[in-house]
Amino acid sequence: MRILKEIKRVLTKDGIVRIVLPDLKIMAEKYIDEEKFNDIYTVMIKEKYVGLLGKIKLLFIRPHQWMYTKKYFCKDIKRDGI
Repeated sequence: MRILKEIKRVLTKDGIVRIVLPDLKIMAEKYIDEEKFNDIYTVMIKEKYVGLLGKIKLLFIRPHQWMYTKKYFCKDIKRDGI
């Protein structure tokens, strides 16, 4: 929420911000098994990232720390006045 508050602070009056989040509800519905889930949603298959470019990409890939459904994301941003 700190990031969203900062975006709101610096965004111009008519500015637009687009937020894309993984939807936990959809992910749960598509969950098949742990290995497939990790392949599809966490993008942490380290064997895919080889060589110098692969190592650089791994610096920027990390699993999500929070996951929301659309309903709860909207509820949280309204609660925090964002």
